[in-house]
Amino acid sequence: MFYTLRILQFEKMLYPVTKIIETSLNLTKRLNADILLMIQMLFSAILFSHMLACAWIALGLTDDNSWLLLEKNGFPYPEDNKSRMTVYCFSIYWILTTMTTVGFGDYTGSTKNEYLFSMALEFTGVCFSAL
Repeated sequence: MFYTLRILQFEKMLYPVTKIIETSLNLTKRLNADILLMIQMLFSAILFSHMLACAWIALGLTDDNSWLLLEKNGFPYPEDNKSRMTVYCFSIYWILTTMTTVGFGDYTGSTKNEYLFSMALEFTGVCFSAL
């Protein structure tokens, strides 16, 4: 559990990127701090989306009736790399549409755990939008 909480410390992961940006941008300190904050937020959002997409794929592999293994979604889970990339891209698409509360409804979960994950993700998206 503590290992999982340590993963969520994004600032330590972004330290090398922060140092590169600080040394490469020779702007005023205030403007430099604002640009640095924007870039950190962007990298945090990308990393958070990646982790959630991987969790969504892992959740899809846990049950025979999951979103990943249903034929209606155009899968079963592929074995070649091109198809794995397709699954990852789809997962990122689903995470971003759910987090932004757009939720087109074209793909949904099909198990209890997937519905719970979806609800938690929607609530997280609403909280981020409120900030």
